[in-house]
Amino acid sequence: TPAWSGEFKEIKPVFEWNNHCGIVTATYNPVLKRYFMCITDGHRQVTSRKKYTSYILESEALTGPWNIVAHMVDFGPQAYFLNIPSKFISDDGNTMWLCYSANYMEGTRRNDPRFIASTTPPGSAYSLSLHEFMVTRPGNP
Repeated sequence: TPAWSGEFKEIKPVFEWNNHCGIVTATYNPVLKRYFMCITDGHRQVTSRKKYTSYILESEALTGPWNIVAHMVDFGPQAYFLNIPSKFISDDGNTMWLCYSANYMEGTRRNDPRFIASTTPPGSAYSLSLHEFMVTRPGNP
């Protein structure tokens, strides 16, 4: 159970997954009445060329419970600071944009068009990367 407090020793997380939580953002989609949380697992070694795994969760409340709706292995492949800008949520709530940067450890090829075309998803670069996606739900394929 999450606990909000001004005292660090009293707080409790709203979501835990050992060794899989790094950079976290959350956005509220008022039409769907859902929070969407984006998380990247990250790494500890600055010189690592490790690929990152990112995932998106959804919940009716910021305090959860949270459900994984997308698990993206080797996303970017080094995507970080994933977020869903609330300004770019469609009027019906079903279309959103995922914003992130990626590939900062790829040196001179990190913005090479041939390399960017081979990333997952294509277009992931060491710059502002925007990718439109649609939410599918039962009864709304």
